[in-house]
Formats: sequence, C-alpha cells, structure tokens
Amino acid sequence: MEKITWKPSFSVGHPILDQHHQTLVEITNRLVDAQGGNSRIAETFELLDDYVSTHFQLEESLLAATDMDNLEEHFASHRSFTNWLDAVKASYNAGGASSFYITETVVSYLKNWLVSHILVTDMQYKGKINEPD
Repeated sequence: MEKITWKPSFSVGHPILDQHHQTLVEITNRLVDAQGGNSRIAETFELLDDYVSTHFQLEESLLAATDMDNLEEHFASHRSFTNWLDAVKASYNAGGASSFYITETVVSYLKNWLVSHILVTDMQYKGKINEPD
C-alpha cells in the first residue's frame, strides 16, 4: 500500500479544515505503516472517531453559514462516512475480518474519500467560507 503525500493543491482554503484533512492523511499513512497490526487498527478507529466528531461538526457549521447549494447532500456524505466507520468497527470487533483485511479496507476507503470527497466535494466551498478570526 502506498502512502499519501499532502500537496498544496489539496487545500480547501481554510487553515483549520486543511489541518483536519492533513490529519486524515496522517491517520491513513500510519495505518499503511502498521500493515494490519491489531493495536494500530484500534488506535486508528479512535483517531477516526475523533476526526468524524470534530471535523464534520466544524465543517458543517461553517457550511451552514454559506449560501451553497446541495448542503444536505454534502452532510449526507458525512453521515455515510460515519455509518461506514461504524460498520467496519463492528465487523472488526466481532472478529468478522482479519487485521490485514481491515487495514486494506480502511486504507482503500480513506484514499477514495480523499480523492472523491475532499478533492472534489469539499473543493466546492473553497473561497466561500470564512477563515477564523
């Protein structure tokens, strides 16, 4: 599995949201380094739970203050990510999948999320949300 390298072109123009997205890249890369180690998977789930609660809440509150179209669709994609994470954790905790399979699945999903959500969907709000004071 290849690591992800953060590039300036990934920036959505908001320093805190960019920092959150960089954290997601770091989480993904740490999991790549672990190659399926059980302790790293549990740690990754904790980090992803924190990411979901912190990042999605901030991003949604900032977007709600804009006049952007399709906000509910954007928010639904966040709920989809959360539902995916809950399902993967449940499968792992039930012993339904190997560490290697979970690692591959999570890394693949996170890489896809970076490409399809952050680099496409999130880019739609670039320049439309206010930076923090």
